[in-house]
Amino acid sequence: MTDLGPVGTVTAHASDINDAGQAVGSFSASGTTGPRAFVWQDGLLTVLTNLHSGAAGISPNGRIVGTAKIPPSAFFEGVIFENGGVTPLGFQGTSGAAINDHRQVVGTINHAMPFFWDNGVLTEIGTLGGPCGSAADINNLGQVVGTACTATGTTLGPSTHAFLWQGGLMTEIEPFPGHVDSGATAINNLGQIAGWSSVTDPDIYDVQATSFIYENGAKRGLPIPSTESYAYDINELGHVVGTMRAGGFFSKFSGYIFKDGVATNLNTVLLPGSGFHILYANAINNAGEI
Repeated sequence: MTDLGPVGTVTAHASDINDAGQAVGSFSASGTTGPRAFVWQDGLLTVLTNLHSGAAGISPNGRIVGTAKIPPSAFFEGVIFENGGVTPLGFQGTSGAAINDHRQVVGTINHAMPFFWDNGVLTEIGTLGGPCGSAADINNLGQVVGTACTATGTTLGPSTHAFLWQGGLMTEIEPFPGHVDSGATAINNLGQIAGWSSVTDPDIYDVQATSFIYENGAKRGLPIPSTESYAYDINELGHVVGTMRAGGFFSKFSGYIFKDGVATNLNTVLLPGSGFHILYANAINNAGEI
């Protein structure tokens, strides 16, 4: 495992990686007043802007999307990092989550509404009858996945269901039987979707969650050795990464990889004495870099 953080880093977060091995995210360093977006490749970390910012997604051809606070505005806005500069999406309150090779962007408006952006035109994707939603990923076919509130819910709040959206048509991906919520976090160019399905005990807040792959109108749960797991990304080979509670309720989360029918806790393959514990595995490329 390689630590991407530069000298003086206080906190850092890596959010996505493409097949060229370009990893993007954000970090905060001592002496700075806010986070900075970065791209890392071959041992070199490059700060994308000195604005308060974060990079959320990178396309196969190296386009980077995220969020930045552009003066004099006091609000964050979705942006594309390109040509050594920052291109605003043009809509305050937006946050960019993912971008494809065609420069199409998806994200969320005011933490409540998923959107699709293409060449300066923003389209609100909508919800499943409830008050909220978010878009998480887009592939090169323009297929968008995310999570949206439904018109019904529980004492804990509105239910959320995963969705697939393309060309104005939203397809609901319902939870497994006995579950209340679901979410979609990633889609590859084959149309395979990674996500999760869950239910929360309203008395003790114990969460039961299952990672899944959805394709061709059907979803299958992944045999992750955990009662609470979430899939975060999927590559073109169908390999999935995410997080799970290795020891059950209230235990520490651990990053995992699922491939060839087998789930592996990534902490079991770290070199002894690394000093690290992998909490979340956010993204995987086709070379198996996480």
